[in-house]
This record gives sequence, C-alpha cells and structure tokens, in this order.
Amino acid sequence: MRSSRNAAPLGKINTKRHNTAIFPVLLTPPSLRCCWAAAWVTILSLNERNVRWFSTEGERGMNRTTIFTLAIGALFTGFSVFFAACDSHQSSDNSGWNSLTFDDNNTSTSTDRLSDKLNRKSTDKSNDKSTDKTGKSTDKSNDKSTDSNSGDTGDNDDTNPFDWIGADTAPDTNPVETGVDTGDDPTPHTLRFTAISAGDVHTCGLDEGGKAHCWGSDEDGSEEMYVGQSVPPKDKRFTAIAAGGYHNCGLDEGGKAHCWGSNEDLEGNIIGQSTPPNNVVFTAISAGYRHTCGLDKSRKAHCWGGNWEGQSTPPDDVVFTAIATGYSHTCSLDEVGKAHCWGSNWEGQSTPPDDVVFTAISTSAFHTCGLDEDAKAHCWGGNWEGQSTPPDDVVFTAISAGYRHTCGLDEGGKAHCWGDNYYGQVAPPDMVFTAISAGRLHTCGLDKSRKAHCWGWNFCGQSTPP
Repeated sequence: MRSSRNAAPLGKINTKRHNTAIFPVLLTPPSLRCCWAAAWVTILSLNERNVRWFSTEGERGMNRTTIFTLAIGALFTGFSVFFAACDSHQSSDNSGWNSLTFDDNNTSTSTDRLSDKLNRKSTDKSNDKSTDKTGKSTDKSNDKSTDSNSGDTGDNDDTNPFDWIGADTAPDTNPVETGVDTGDDPTPHTLRFTAISAGDVHTCGLDEGGKAHCWGSDEDGSEEMYVGQSVPPKDKRFTAIAAGGYHNCGLDEGGKAHCWGSNEDLEGNIIGQSTPPNNVVFTAISAGYRHTCGLDKSRKAHCWGGNWEGQSTPPDDVVFTAIATGYSHTCSLDEVGKAHCWGSNWEGQSTPPDDVVFTAISTSAFHTCGLDEDAKAHCWGGNWEGQSTPPDDVVFTAISAGYRHTCGLDEGGKAHCWGDNYYGQVAPPDMVFTAISAGRLHTCGLDKSRKAHCWGWNFCGQSTPP
C-alpha cells in the first residue's frame, strides 16, 4: 500500500492552485463543459499529493477535496448535458426565435409567437408612438373638428357608414387576395381600360372588350362576410360600370343592368341594391353605399336598394341627364343643368346652389360636387377636411367626390385633388389622365394609354390594378 507520509493532512489540503481550474470550465462552450469537468475530476483524483480516497487506516473515508471536486464535476456535467441538448434542438428547429419565415402576405408562419414579439420590442422605443400609414394608425387629432369656413361640427362618426375600416381603426388582418379574374386576361399590369370606378375598398374597370375587372376586398364591411363584389360575371360584356359600397352594377350592350356583391343592409336584411328591375333599359347607372340608381331611355330615374333616408325615392316628374348616388343621398341634373338632390341632408349635401347651371355632378358620403358651364368646380356639404373647397383657378373637364376628398381633371389631363390626404388619396402621380374616380380612401384614374393607376389606401388591394 502506498505511503501517506507525504500527503497533506485532512482538512488542510492546498487546493488554491486547483480551484483555478474551474474558470476554463465556465468559459468553455456548453457542448465541451462535460469534457472539462470530467478531466478536472480525474486529475484531482489521481494527484496523490493532494487527494486520497481513503486514509491508510480506512477510518476517515473520502477527504473534503475529493467530495468537493466530485460535486463540482457532477454539477458541470449536468449543465453541459442540458445546454448541449438545447443547442442541438435550437440548431435543428426551423421555427426558432431567429428563424421566422413569412408567406407572400407577410404573415409570420413561425410556431413560436414569442419570438416575433421579442423582435418587435427590440426596435427603437421612439417608433412606438409613430403611425403606420398602411392602415394602422392612431386617432388623427381626434378627427379634426369644425372647419372655420364651413361651420361643420365634426365628422359625424356616429353616422359613419364605413366604421369597420375607418381611418382611426387599426386593421388586425393582412390584405385579402384581389378578386381579379386572370383566366383569359393579358399579362398582369398590361390591361387597357375604357372606364374605371372606385368603390369603398375595391375598384372596378372595363377593358377594351367590355369585360369587367375588379380588385380589392370581396367582403361586406358591416358583416365581414364574403359577398363577392370583386368577382364580376365572366360571361357579360358591359358598356358602363359603377362601384358602390360593397356592390357593383354595370350596363350591357342592350342597356340591361347587372349587379353583383352585397344585396343586404347593415343587419343582414335583403334590401335589393344588387337586384335591378328587369324590364328597364338603362342609359346610365350609379352605385351608392347600399342603393343604386339609373336613368332609362326616357331619362327617368329609377332607384333600388336602401331607402332609410329617401335616397331611393327620386322625383318622378323630372327628366334627367345625369345621376349620382352617395351614402344616403342621390343627386341628378335635369335638362337645363339644374341640380336636384334627395335623401339625407345632414351636412347640406342635398342642398345644391340654385343659381348654377351644371354640366356634371358627383356625390359621396356627406358632400356633393359639380361642374358649371364654365368648367368651374362647386361643392357643398361636409367640409371638415376641405373636401368641399375646390381650387377656383382651375378649369375642369371631370370631377369625382370621394369620402373626405375630391379630385378632378383639368383641360390638360392633370389631376387635382383636395381634402383628406391621410393615406395619400389626394396626391396623384404627375401624368396625363383621361378619367378619374375617387373612392373611400383611394383614387384611381386612366392615363392616355388607358392604363389604370391608383393611389391612397391599399389595405385590401384596392389601389393595385391589374
């Protein structure tokens, strides 16, 4: 048996130089810590000057250094196994915190939702107070109050027909797929249109062959259910098209009206805005929020759909030359250019000036605009965003009223817009247009080559024409 004469007495073992061996263990990557710990235990156990498993007499058992060494080794071995397993799992798991993937709609497909939240929190805190101009926004100065020139008292949020997608509502879903039918269409973005009409959260146009194309939302905003306003009939060819709130209507070559999309009111009751009369030959048509109107061959007005404010009850003793439908009011021009309006008049949108002869008219939710004989624009009704204050030094050839904005074309085809620009709907591109249409929070137009261009809110793809 080996002599214990040179061994240090129990309890007085010098372990200072061996305790420093713990630092390589701490600095070693997790996958190698078990190796360091095992090596450390082995070295100390085999060092006869400092460690003895048993005393020569066998009465004392293991000394303190050996117990301490084994305990530390076992501890680090356990941690090494744990961290090695974690490293291996994370390196092989594609849904880890740093391996988020996204589909075509920028939707996170990771199964680890926490990682997405942590990544968002790592951005500068100053961004927390910024607004997102693509649909997610904070209250815009509490919905600008009274316009000093108009005497308006607010934006009538209590009667806002578009609350579900209002400018102060943050959408919590990604944009829906557009409803464009590309089965027999030319290459995307090469369609040439003869007409265009911007609705609430969708847009429609007619190509050179009279086929209808629509893009944007297919859902009814009040019910958030599919109604298909962006899926026009494939077997019809149209000469005119009109986009409404959540429905559309068009006229075929024989003057028959065809409508598609929502046919109900806010409560889901069928009111018939997409059910035109069958025995009428129309020459003009206009789709409003939840009602539709048209002019027959004798220039008599016919309206169907919602009528809670009398918007679908036109005068029957007037011969009209033009008609335009808004949210809950309708306006028309008679043979001498006088404007007639019926329906709601909350902001004076149904009270046109009496001393003006109009050649064109356009209605929206709470305001109406028209062009006089000198091609000067006139607007009346709500004006809290300046939508009823057109420039007075522009000669217009076309005008279109949107929800809180208005746009028109001058003699050179340049677009002029005024009113709410929260989503860029009054910031048209610098080009020559031949047609223009203002929708809910977006605007569209046709250039000289008949290509469609849209600007403004695009949450549902309504500003992305084919």
